[in-house]
Amino acid sequence: MDGSDNRSDAAISKNLEGNANTLDRVCADLFKKLKDGDISGTALKSGASVLEQQRLALSFFGG
Repeated sequence: MDGSDNRSDAAISKNLEGNANTLDRVCADLFKKLKDGDISGTALKSGASVLEQQRLALSFFGG
Protein backbone atom coordinates (compact mmCIF):
# COMPACT_ATOMS: atom_id res chain seq x y z
CA MET A 1 0.00 0.00 0.00
CA ASP A 2 1.45 3.38 -0.98
CA GLY A 3 -0.48 5.53 1.49
CA SER A 4 -2.95 6.88 -1.07
CA ASP A 5 -5.77 5.00 0.66
CA ASN A 6 -4.90 6.73 3.93
CA ARG A 7 -5.00 10.15 2.27
CA SER A 8 -8.31 9.28 0.66
CA ASP A 9 -9.71 8.08 3.99
CA ALA A 10 -8.48 11.26 5.68
CA ALA A 11 -10.16 13.41 3.01
CA ILE A 12 -13.43 11.51 3.38
CA SER A 13 -13.22 11.77 7.16
CA LYS A 14 -12.60 15.53 6.95
CA ASN A 15 -15.54 15.89 4.53
CA LEU A 16 -17.84 13.93 6.87
CA GLU A 17 -16.72 16.05 9.82
CA GLY A 18 -17.47 19.20 7.82
CA ASN A 19 -20.90 17.84 6.90
CA ALA A 20 -21.64 17.04 10.54
CA ASN A 21 -20.58 20.55 11.58
CA THR A 22 -22.83 22.04 8.90
CA LEU A 23 -25.75 19.92 10.12
CA ASP A 24 -25.14 21.08 13.69
CA ARG A 25 -25.09 24.75 12.64
CA VAL A 26 -28.19 24.49 10.45
CA CYS A 27 -30.16 22.61 13.11
CA ALA A 28 -29.13 25.04 15.85
CA ASP A 29 -30.12 28.00 13.69
CA LEU A 30 -33.48 26.49 12.74
CA PHE A 31 -34.33 25.54 16.33
CA LYS A 32 -33.37 29.01 17.57
CA LYS A 33 -35.55 30.67 14.95
CA LEU A 34 -38.44 28.33 15.72
CA LYS A 35 -38.08 29.00 19.46
CA ASP A 36 -37.98 32.76 18.89
CA GLY A 37 -40.92 32.60 16.49
CA ASP A 38 -38.72 34.30 13.92
CA ILE A 39 -38.87 31.97 10.96
CA SER A 40 -40.51 32.06 7.58
CA GLY A 41 -41.56 29.33 5.22
CA THR A 42 -38.64 30.27 2.99
CA ALA A 43 -36.17 29.81 5.86
CA LEU A 44 -37.66 26.42 6.66
CA LYS A 45 -37.43 25.33 3.02
CA SER A 46 -33.85 26.57 2.78
CA GLY A 47 -32.86 24.80 6.00
CA ALA A 48 -34.59 21.62 4.91
CA SER A 49 -32.78 21.76 1.58
CA VAL A 50 -29.39 22.07 3.30
CA LEU A 51 -30.23 19.23 5.67
CA GLU A 52 -31.29 17.00 2.79
CA GLN A 53 -28.09 17.74 0.86
CA GLN A 54 -25.99 16.92 3.91
CA ARG A 55 -27.99 13.76 4.60
CA LEU A 56 -27.39 12.58 1.05
CA ALA A 57 -23.67 13.34 1.31
CA LEU A 58 -23.39 11.47 4.60
CA SER A 59 -25.30 8.46 3.27
CA PHE A 60 -23.16 8.42 0.13
CA PHE A 61 -19.98 8.25 2.22
CA GLY A 62 -21.43 5.65 4.56
CA GLY A 63 -22.14 7.98 7.47
